[in-house]
Amino acid sequence: MDRRQGGRPRDPDKDDAVRETVRQMLATEGYQGTTIPAVARVAGIGAPTIYRRWSTQAAMVESAIADRPWPAALADRGEFQDYLPVVVRAVVEYFADPATRAAMPGLLVEYHREPGQYADLVTRTEMPLREAFRTAHAEAVAAGRCADRPGADALFDTVVGMAVYHGVLRGTADEALIEQILGVVGAASIVDQRKVRKR
Repeated sequence: MDRRQGGRPRDPDKDDAVRETVRQMLATEGYQGTTIPAVARVAGIGAPTIYRRWSTQAAMVESAIADRPWPAALADRGEFQDYLPVVVRAVVEYFADPATRAAMPGLLVEYHREPGQYADLVTRTEMPLREAFRTAHAEAVAAGRCADRPGADALFDTVVGMAVYHGVLRGTADEALIEQILGVVGAASIVDQRKVRKR
């Protein structure tokens, strides 16, 4: 449990209640309607309580969509070709979530104004998954089961980019998109057997 200097300990149940209310309101009211006073009314929690946790609407919304654990299956890295579908599904479902779709346009404006806020978000939420992806890819390359180019970061960026485009901008994220991304990344990862035979 977090304790701010000179204050009372934070109640994680209230944090979770606010985040859940924010996610529900994003899906129904959009980013503009999900203000701290509005969330306080719906959640039955005093606005000062929310302001003590998140000083701005953007910080509150970001926490609601970003401070969630990735699916447990991602912890079992395994073989790259088995791990890749798990990563793709998790990323596509994240950006297809109605709350994330509603939040992203408003948050992108805030990130443009405060680049450091986005850097902190990447460090907190994206980097652990990217590092696991890099490790699984590196192991597959070393074993000769995966091409070393494009590199892991380029492949990961392809997954995220397609998921954002279809999930947030077009609202067309579905099983077909997952298969499409797997096809693109899989084709890019195929080892050129002609080069292997020359070694």
